[in-house]
Amino acid sequence: MTTTTATAALARYNKDRSNQKKRAVQSALADLVADARQPITKANVARHARVSREFIHSHPELGRMIENAAQQIQVAPAPDITGGATARSLQAQNRTFAATIANWKTSRHHGRRTSTTLSASAPNRSLRSGVGYITNPRLLDVAAYTARVTR
Repeated sequence: MTTTTATAALARYNKDRSNQKKRAVQSALADLVADARQPITKANVARHARVSREFIHSHPELGRMIENAAQQIQVAPAPDITGGATARSLQAQNRTFAATIANWKTSRHHGRRTSTTLSASAPNRSLRSGVGYITNPRLLDVAAYTARVTR
């Protein structure tokens, strides 16, 4: 390969790579616009696109695109969460979460009680301590073990 051919191939590679990065920045910007929780800044877009901030600064059209998107998001009115259906929906969601947490706490309590009962009746020290494995094959047969413990 001659020097001219190699140089042309390298220039073509760099141009393709730059275009890929531009598409990544545009895609990351679209994702950030869709996700209202994330701020739209050049640094945040660069992080999501996995490009350097220098790349965005060296392409002014990308910088303008990010600035325009950030301004449009700031101008857009925030949703009204104080009135009507939205507030009732959030209250219902909070009640659901509270009930779910209560169920988890109850399940955890029952699990601890069962574990304590098993530990107290287990002749194998590794089972009582909760560490290690049952090494006695007779203890692995739950029916036989239960019959022996309840005698």
